[in-house]
Amino acid sequence: MAGTTVVPNFLSQFVMSRSVLHEDPLAEYGASLMYLKLNFSPLEPKEAAAILSRVHKGLRHGLERRKSPAYVIGASTGLDFSYIDFVLFDRDTALAAIQEILPVLGVDGGCTIEWFAG
Repeated sequence: MAGTTVVPNFLSQFVMSRSVLHEDPLAEYGASLMYLKLNFSPLEPKEAAAILSRVHKGLRHGLERRKSPAYVIGASTGLDFSYIDFVLFDRDTALAAIQEILPVLGVDGGCTIEWFAG
């Protein structure tokens, strides 16, 4: 896996715990951490990386334009999936904004929203 994030220690803990956290570390601050899991498996790695970059930028700019309470905090590519990480400060409003932007970027059918802790 290769990528960038503003929360490397958290993601390291998440991976080491085999992707299972019992509590969201930001819950006490009224925030949630989530990630978008993108399925680019039939694509060549360079093509998947280019699409991830386009989607990452599109989401970041779309959320900024909407003054959404969601922020992109990282993105990475893996062998089977690519990921974009978010911090949400108003879960419902932020999710609505993300779900509104995804079809515009043409990736709404090939992705799922996942939570770091549940």
